[in-house]
Amino acid sequence: MSTTDEKVIKAAIREFAEYGFEGARMDRIAKNAKVNKAMIYYHYQSKEKLYESILSFHTKGIHGFIKTIIPDRRADMNQIYTLIGKLLEYLNNLQPEFFRIMLREFAGGGKYIRKFIFPNLIAPISSLLLENLNREIERKNIKPVHPFYTYQQIIGSIIFFNIMRIGFKGTDLYDILYSENYLEKFTNNLISVIKYGIEPDKES
Repeated sequence: MSTTDEKVIKAAIREFAEYGFEGARMDRIAKNAKVNKAMIYYHYQSKEKLYESILSFHTKGIHGFIKTIIPDRRADMNQIYTLIGKLLEYLNNLQPEFFRIMLREFAGGGKYIRKFIFPNLIAPISSLLLENLNREIERKNIKPVHPFYTYQQIIGSIIFFNIMRIGFKGTDLYDILYSENYLEKFTNNLISVIKYGIEPDKES
């Protein structure tokens, strides 16, 4: 992606996060990206295509990143714990406004979730993690938990953590939750909760 494309994408994410798809304006995106509006239309054809490009780019990027951590369909719990930590780190580095766009998508009925996010991210990652959780249950490496709910609760914790980072900014709670080394602390705490919750009790 060129520097100009990056400027457009960043400006567009801020615009869609602030005003939603309907309220977003291409002229403001062009102004904030410091590019000609005609150039944006040349590359993306329309506001909808630009919006779709953002969702497709980020969801495919997250999926591709996850596949670098678990390259095949066979992973043990240690690899899944590693994935949780790396995914938290990856999402923490995304433009925060991207999560505001996701919130708007869910609140607005999820048209683009079904069109881009589900096929590009949710479905393949669900399949990958559910397959491995089921395998770990069969091997008795974890308790007979409900695999899909377990997956939802893990991913939900990761997503909500990033959403709270936006909502609590400027409050005393933000300073408590997102202080020095907050990402490492949250990662270690989440993995500890999962381990104690789903791994068999160790015999003394």
